[in-house]
Amino acid sequence: MVTNVGDINRSLLSEESRASFTENEKTVIAAFEEGFIGGSEAFFEQKVSESYIQHAVGVGQGRQGIREMAKKKYWSRKNKVEFVPIHVISEGDLVVIHRLMRIYGDNGEISEVGAGVDIFRCDDQHRLAEHWHVLEPQTPDYDPNALTVSG
Repeated sequence: MVTNVGDINRSLLSEESRASFTENEKTVIAAFEEGFIGGSEAFFEQKVSESYIQHAVGVGQGRQGIREMAKKKYWSRKNKVEFVPIHVISEGDLVVIHRLMRIYGDNGEISEVGAGVDIFRCDDQHRLAEHWHVLEPQTPDYDPNALTVSG
């Protein structure tokens, strides 16, 4: 399944859009909203496999490793992180999400922007089991709808 936001002002996360998500897609969206940004310990206990495999440098393995990353990177910035999904694609146990993350400074201005593609493998209980990503820092005026390519 492929879901395309198209116009960034239109939310992929609307009730209508969510109704068509697979269980694995719902888990991946919840990982960002509830786990990484929302600071929900319960999310990690319920929706991340204890044997979670992380393929990112500097992030520990297992449920505890991904939880610690979220605490350090996002939980300390509560209400200052914006998650903007652009595309969600899934096939079988894999979910790919193209997304934008904006982090705001204490002055309310964007201090950090990153576009990324995350690939999650979910287990048969729809829990996060494995993760890979490609991240690209962006300027604060980054428009994911623009047709430019850097690099």
